[in-house]
Amino acid sequence: MSKEELRLSILRELKVGKQPRHEEYDVTEELWNSTASFLNNEGYIKNITISRNTKYMFTELTEKGEEYLREKSL
Repeated sequence: MSKEELRLSILRELKVGKQPRHEEYDVTEELWNSTASFLNNEGYIKNITISRNTKYMFTELTEKGEEYLREKSL
């Protein structure tokens, strides 16, 4: 899975009210954490907390994140 595919997948899950989990993706923990940081730093998500035990990502999708999803879904 590419970085872009991971980003979009996480944002899609958030859009439907799910909290993404690392275990659902075939990616390294390093990629998971860097993706979470990227999405947060770029303003696509907010109020992020990553659980170290289960590697859940508790966060909210921003309007900018929804716009990014719309642009990439075309």
